[in-house]
Amino acid sequence: MTVTDLVYVMEYRRSDGALSVEEFGEPREAIQRQFELEDEHRGGDDVEVATISAENLDAVKRTHSRYFAGRNRDIQAVSHVK
Repeated sequence: MTVTDLVYVMEYRRSDGALSVEEFGEPREAIQRQFELEDEHRGGDDVEVATISAENLDAVKRTHSRYFAGRNRDIQAVSHVK
């Protein structure tokens, strides 16, 4: 991770392709959110939680395109960058 990188926490529901992306400026906040989501979905196999460091969301879309590809997805994006 470089100084300019942001951290993205993605919550992907396999059953319908719903994707939620949260953007963080602080890695510690992103990891805390990752743990919260993993606890929320513990025991289930329908939801993937991924934490990715990148310069911007377009870079994430290139490197992790499987989350964004396919049918028109309802992508919810929230920024926590101050």
